Amino acid sequence: MAPTLYRIRVKGHLRPEWSEWFDNMTITLEENDDTTLAGLVADQAALHGLLVKVRDLGLSLVSVNQGESNDESTVRLFSKHPLTADPADCGRPTRRD
Repeated sequence: MAPTLYRIRVKGHLRPEWSEWFDNMTITLEENDDTTLAGLVADQAALHGLLVKVRDLGLSLVSVNQGESNDESTVRLFSKHPLTADPADCGRPTRRD
């Protein structure tokens, strides 16, 4: 099975240093204070592993997109607590009030 491109969007800005921890996904800071993690994911188990990391950091998951398009295959989940994270903070994100 060939790797598949995924885009994972979370609330808050992640510093570029998080890229390695997220399996070298490309980190893009969006103007609306979201962060997009993008890259090739080997399989569903690897995708679930990335989503577990998002959960373990307490980040608010906004969307997961497969492939290049932003079509109806998008899964949207919303949370009310925006976060920002810095890997120097003992691996814990900090809340932004």
